[in-house]
Amino acid sequence: VSATTTGNGGKAVLWSDDYTDFAGSIFSRGGNTAGNGGFVEASGKNHLWARGYVDTSAAKGARGLVLFDPVNFRVLNRGAVAGVYEATTAYFEGLNSDVLITATNDITFDLTGDYMLLGSGYHFSADAGNDILSASNGSIATQSTGNILLTAGNDINFAHDFDIAAAGGGSVTLHAGNSILYSGAGDITTVNNVSAD
Repeated sequence: VSATTTGNGGKAVLWSDDYTDFAGSIFSRGGNTAGNGGFVEASGKNHLWARGYVDTSAAKGARGLVLFDPVNFRVLNRGAVAGVYEATTAYFEGLNSDVLITATNDITFDLTGDYMLLGSGYHFSADAGNDILSASNGSIATQSTGNILLTAGNDINFAHDFDIAAAGGGSVTLHAGNSILYSGAGDITTVNNVSAD
C-alpha cells in the first residue's frame, strides 16, 4: 500500500475476531518525491502475535504509524522467545515506523535489565485501558526528536529500576487516570519536556 512517486502511504489493517498471527511484511511508504508514511494496524479481538515487519517511512514527508491493539501486551528483553501478547525490544527497534500499543487491559515492560533504543526521531506510545507497569529492571529511550507517551486508564506503576529517556530533543509524557507511581531507582530523562498528570 505504498505510494510511488508522490502521495501518502495507504492503510493496511490485520484484524480478526479471535487470533491474529502477523508474521509477514507490510510496506506503507510515502512517495519518493512527496508524501507521508501510512498507517498499519495489527489487532486480534482475543489474541495477537506480532512478529512481522512494518515500514511506514517517507523519504520526503512524515513517518507513518503502526498500531498494535491486543487485550494485554508484554514487552520482553531481546533474548526472549516472544509468544502471543508479547514482543521483544529488538522487534520494536527493527520496525521502520512510529509505534503505538493500545491494550484493553495492561501493558507490562518485563525487560530483565535490557533496553529498548528506538531510531533517530522515532516515536513510541503505549495506551492501556487499565495499567502500565514494570515487571523487572530496564529502560526505553528515543533519540533526536523522538517522543515517549505513556497513557493508562488506571495506574502507571514502575516499581523497579526502570529508566525512560528522550535522549535528543524529544519529550516524555505520562498520563494516568488514577496514579503515577515511580518507586524504583530509575530516572526519567529528557533535554526537552517531562509531563506527568
